[in-house]
Amino acid sequence: MTYYCKYGCGTSVKFDNKQIGPNGNKIPLNEDGTAHRCPKRPPSTIPCRDCTQLITFDENRKSSSGKMIPLDPNGSPHSCPISQFNRSKTHYNNQSKKENS
Repeated sequence: MTYYCKYGCGTSVKFDNKQIGPNGNKIPLNEDGTAHRCPKRPPSTIPCRDCTQLITFDENRKSSSGKMIPLDPNGSPHSCPISQFNRSKTHYNNQSKKENS
């Protein structure tokens, strides 16, 4: 039996009992055995751990360290108003502006 991607990209996929995701479901595989990453799959959103605003991630948008950058649903980088990282970055930028004045 032939299965096709449920998101409508038209790619035939297969399943292997040894390839199980963390939720217990089988992972769809391309014909070569690699995990199928459908370009038509809608991005999943999760709440930000600090401000609870919905965010998403894109495997093609990573920082120089290789970590995925949190994004707002419109695709722009998430600038969390509560995050310690963003507050320290804002403080640093404000200090730099004062020193350059």
